[in-house]
Amino acid sequence: MHTYRFGKRPPKVDYRTLRFKQYLSSDIAPPPLAVNVLDRVYSDLKANDPAELFPMDGNDHLGDCTIAALAHAVTTYRGLVGSRKVIMPERAVTKLYLHLTGGVDSGLNELDVLNFWRQNAVNGDRIFAFVSIDPKNHTHVKQAIQMFGGVYLGF
Repeated sequence: MHTYRFGKRPPKVDYRTLRFKQYLSSDIAPPPLAVNVLDRVYSDLKANDPAELFPMDGNDHLGDCTIAALAHAVTTYRGLVGSRKVIMPERAVTKLYLHLTGGVDSGLNELDVLNFWRQNAVNGDRIFAFVSIDPKNHTHVKQAIQMFGGVYLGF
């Protein structure tokens, strides 16, 4: 039986982080009741097995959930833009995780992961910016998913 590891560290806050709510206009439409981006991802990547597209990436024995989530976000966004790039292999996920932790299975916080990704390409993909969302504001979470195809959050 597998024991699953949780590797998200306590939140780290930086006052310079952009905030989603500051970029919403007052006339933005409410989010739809449901948004399903996976059908498009499955279609564009020509796969429909979630375990193939979103594997454990070592998170069944390491606390690398923040990096596994990054790899899953890349897969989702590649599917949304119709990219045919190869899904990040588990060895690349765990290598990046151990690089960022200094070789110790200590978990990571999301802000450090996002800042690294903004400054460095991960598996050929780089983000230019990110915003924080209040996870208790379900309307904002739904609007972000509608606009961007997903959100990066931890528990």
